Amino acid sequence: MRHFSFTDWADFANGLVAPEGNAIMQLHLDEGCKKCQKLLGTCRSIRSLAMRAAEYEPPAAAVQAVKSAFVLHGPQKRRSRVTEMADLVFDSLRQALPAGVRSIDMESVGRKLLYRRGTIQVDLSVNPGPGTPNLQIDGQVLDSATAGHVVPGVVVFLMSAKKKLVQGQTNSMGEFHLECPPRDNLRLCVWISANREVILPLDHHVREVSRGDSRGSS
Repeated sequence: MRHFSFTDWADFANGLVAPEGNAIMQLHLDEGCKKCQKLLGTCRSIRSLAMRAAEYEPPAAAVQAVKSAFVLHGPQKRRSRVTEMADLVFDSLRQALPAGVRSIDMESVGRKLLYRRGTIQVDLSVNPGPGTPNLQIDGQVLDSATAGHVVPGVVVFLMSAKKKLVQGQTNSMGEFHLECPPRDNLRLCVWISANREVILPLDHHVREVSRGDSRGSS
């Protein structure tokens, strides 16, 4: 006995079969094929459900409630990241050591820099790499508003213009180490949080270190 497919019975239920084919399929049903009768029943149930769904109109009160909720809350706007420029408050080549700054080797070839922005403090040591033209930048991120002041797990990276050169992360003590060749427009970016970034301009300071300027530089 030849059986018809689900697609055939879907067309039959929707009146899309040509008269000759329709007569053959009806004869097949009349002969008592249980399998095809079941397929036809499923197709007719789907057709009936689709017709009822097309005629369905949700209650006006429900529609108004959804519209009111959307107006009240609206689409969630993505918060843009706030970029802040840190201020240089100490430079080992240009002023005396202020109270509270970690001890400094006054004869060091490198340079010690201290930046602040609000409660955030970034303490940097910039040194020429031994036997390499690269700069070694060691730092510590502190926040006077947090317990213990250290800021662990913060992403830090060096940028030159729009190009990211190297990336790192602060350890449990808020400390980090980065190394890269000297570049123009160099700056250190510190992602305090997903929505806050603090920028430290380094270009002028690292150029002097890479040239090997002495303590007497002005």
